[in-house]
Amino acid sequence: MIRELLRRRVAQILVAYLVTGWGLVQFVEFLEMRYALSPTWVDFTGLAILVLLPSVLVVGWTHGAPGPDRFSRGQIFSVLTNLLLAMAVMAAVFGHADFGAVLETVIVENDDGTTSEVPRPRANYRTSIASFPFDMSAERMDQDWLRAGMAYLLELDLSQDPFVELRSSFEHAEAARRAGVEDLSRIPRPLQRKIAQDTHSQFFLRCRLERVEEEYSVHYEIYESASGREHASGGVSDPDLFHLVDRLSVEIRRGAGIAEASFARSPDLPVADLATSSLEALHAFVLAVESMLWQNDYQTAYDHLLEAVRLDPTFALAQFNLYSTASNLSLPEVADAAMEAAIQNAYRVPERLQNLLRASYYFHREEGDRGIAVLERWEKVMPDDLLPKRILAPQYKLRGRPDDAVRMYEDLIRLNPSDGEPWRDLGKLYQDRGDFDRALESFARYTELYPESADGLVSLATCYELQGQLEESRRTLDRAALVDPANLDILGSLGDLQAKIGEFAAAEATYGEGLDRARTDAERAGVLSRYRSYCSARAQYSRAIEFFRRWQEVAEQVYPPAQFQIMTAMGYSIYGDAMLYDEGLEALDRISDQLSPPLAAFISFGRTPIYLNADRREDARRAIEEMQGTIDQFGLADLQRLVVGARARLAELDGDPERASQLWRESLGESRGRIHQYIGLGRSLRAMGELDHAHDALEEGLRIYPAHGELNYEMALVELDRDRIGEARKHLDRALRCWEQADDTPKVRAARQWAQTLSQ
Repeated sequence: MIRELLRRRVAQILVAYLVTGWGLVQFVEFLEMRYALSPTWVDFTGLAILVLLPSVLVVGWTHGAPGPDRFSRGQIFSVLTNLLLAMAVMAAVFGHADFGAVLETVIVENDDGTTSEVPRPRANYRTSIASFPFDMSAERMDQDWLRAGMAYLLELDLSQDPFVELRSSFEHAEAARRAGVEDLSRIPRPLQRKIAQDTHSQFFLRCRLERVEEEYSVHYEIYESASGREHASGGVSDPDLFHLVDRLSVEIRRGAGIAEASFARSPDLPVADLATSSLEALHAFVLAVESMLWQNDYQTAYDHLLEAVRLDPTFALAQFNLYSTASNLSLPEVADAAMEAAIQNAYRVPERLQNLLRASYYFHREEGDRGIAVLERWEKVMPDDLLPKRILAPQYKLRGRPDDAVRMYEDLIRLNPSDGEPWRDLGKLYQDRGDFDRALESFARYTELYPESADGLVSLATCYELQGQLEESRRTLDRAALVDPANLDILGSLGDLQAKIGEFAAAEATYGEGLDRARTDAERAGVLSRYRSYCSARAQYSRAIEFFRRWQEVAEQVYPPAQFQIMTAMGYSIYGDAMLYDEGLEALDRISDQLSPPLAAFISFGRTPIYLNADRREDARRAIEEMQGTIDQFGLADLQRLVVGARARLAELDGDPERASQLWRESLGESRGRIHQYIGLGRSLRAMGELDHAHDALEEGLRIYPAHGELNYEMALVELDRDRIGEARKHLDRALRCWEQADDTPKVRAARQWAQTLSQ
C-alpha cells in the first residue's frame, strides 16, 4: 500500500498541498493585519483547506501515477460529495460569522472646520473583561498595596485598546460587601465570576504576582464568565513592575482573542508614561483611591493625593482625583488648581480619558454646553465607541433632552445587542415620560436578555404599579423573589406595595426584615430611606425624622461628602411637614456652611418646602428663584419638576388656584407617578369649583396609591362638595386608617372632625 501511494505520488501531492495551504493561511493573515480584515477569514481559510483534504487525496490517487489517466464516475462522485459536505460544514461553522472589517473609517469634522478620515474599531469586535486585585504570595505582604496597584496599572494600559472594555477592580466593592467579603482586595473566584456575570462581562481576569529573586513574575488566567471555564493562561517576568505590566497587557489581549489588527493600530504607550514613573507616587495614589472607593474616607484620600502630586506633579489622574476629593471636602482653591494641572497634563492619559478630562474641565467651569460638546465630538469621532454614548445618555436626560437620550440608548442597543443595560435605562426614561407601553416593552427585553437577574422584574413591577396594576406588580415581585431571594430591592419594593394597598402591618414587617437582612451601609441606607417615606405618607413625621437621622448615620459612610450633604439638605423637607420650621432651617444653615459655592446653592432645595409649609411666601419666592438659578447653572433640567411644583404650591398660597392647576399639570408632564402632584392638582381644581376634574385627578393618584392618607382626605373633601356623603365617608375612613398613629397635625385633626361630624 505504501509503495502504491509512493508510486502514485500521493504523499508528495499531499505535502505540496499542505505547504501551499499553510502559505495561503499566512497570506490571509497578512491581509488581515494589513487591511484590518476580520480574523474569521483566517479560520475560514484554514478549515476550508482541511475539509477539502479528501478531494486532494482522491485527485492525487487518480492523477499522481505516471501515464495517462482519467476520472471514474466514482471518483467524480467522491469529489462532488466532499465539496457538498465541505460547503455544509463551512455554512454550519461560519453561517453567522462576521466577515466584515475589524475597523471602519469615519469622517469627522475637526475644530478648524476641516474633515478627516479616522479608523475606528467596530463594536462587535470588542471584548469586555472584569478585572480584580492581584493575588500575591505571602512573602510580599509588606507591599500589599500592589494588589490594587498592579490591577490599576494593567487596567490603564489595557484601556488604550479601543477593542477592550474593562470593568475596573475598584468598581466591585459594594458587590463584595454584600457577599460578606471584608477584605475587598481578596475576592474569591466564585464571587469574581458572579460579579463578572452581574456586570455582563464576557471574561474575568485573575492575576498572581510573585517575586522570584531579582524579578517580578505574574501568572494570569482568563475565564469565561458564562461557563467559568479557563479560556487562556500564561505568565511574564520582568525586574521592573512598569515594564512587566506593558508585557502583561499584550499577553492578556492576545489571550482574550483581541483582533490582531488592533495591535498595529491602537496606541500602546508604556504605562509609566500614562500614569507615573514614580513607584512612590503610584503607592500614594492607590491608597487614595482605595480610601475613596472602598472606605468612603475622602480626608485620608486627600492626604494621599497631595503626596502623590508632590512626588509627581505631572500625574494627571492623581491631579484629577485630587480635584474630585477637594471638591467634596469644600476646598475650592485646591480643586481649581488640581483641575488646571490635570488638564495641562491630559496628554499623558489614553485618548478616551483625555475626552473625559476635557468634558469634566468644562463642567467644573460651569460651562456645561461646552462639556456636552466635547462628549458629542467624542461620540462623533468614535461612533462605535460605547463609552461616550453611555455618558451622554444620562446627561441628555438630566439636561431635558429626552429624545437625544433615547437616541443614545438605541445606538447602544444597536451596537451591542447582547448588552441589556440600555434596555433598562431606556425603560426608565419612557416610564418617567408616562409612556408605559414602551417602558414595559423595554423592561421585558431586559429580562429576556438576563433571565437570572431580578433587576428587570423589579423595574417591571414598578412600571405596573405606576399604571395602577397593583396585583400584577405583586405577582412580578413574587417572580423576582424566586430568581434572587437575597435581593433587598425586591423586599423594599414589596414593602412599598404593601403600604400602598393598605397592608400597613405587613409593610412594617417587610421593612424591618430588610433592616435585619441588610449587610452593608448602602443596603441599610436604602431600607431606611423607604421606611422614612412610608412614615411620612402616614403622617408619622416624628418617626420619619427618626429614620431620617438613622439614614444620615449610615449614608455618610456610603456617599461622597458633597453628595451626602446635598441629599441631606433635600431630606430636611420633612421638617416642614412636621412643622419644625426653625429646627430644619437651622440645620440647613449648618450644611450651607460646610458646602462651598456653587454647591451651597443646592440648600435652596431643602429650604423651599419648609418656607412653603410655614407660609413664608416671600422667603419661598426667593428660594424658588435660587432653585431655578441652580438648575440653569448646572443644566439640571431633569429637576425642573421640583421648581414647577414649588411654584404651583406658592400659587395656591397666593390664592390663585387657576395658575396652580396649570403648574401642577405641567409638573405631572415632567414626570409621572409622584403622589403630591395629584394631591396638588386635585386641591387646586376643587378650589376652582371644577369638582369632576378634581375627582379625576385624585382618582388617578388613588389608582397608584389607594391607601394614601392625604389623597383620600382630599378626595373626601371633593365628594363632600359634590354631596356624595357615602363616598366622602369611605375616603375619610381610609385616610384615618392610614393616619391611625399619625402626629397631631391640622390636616389630621380636620379629618377626624369631619369623620365625627358625618357619623352623627
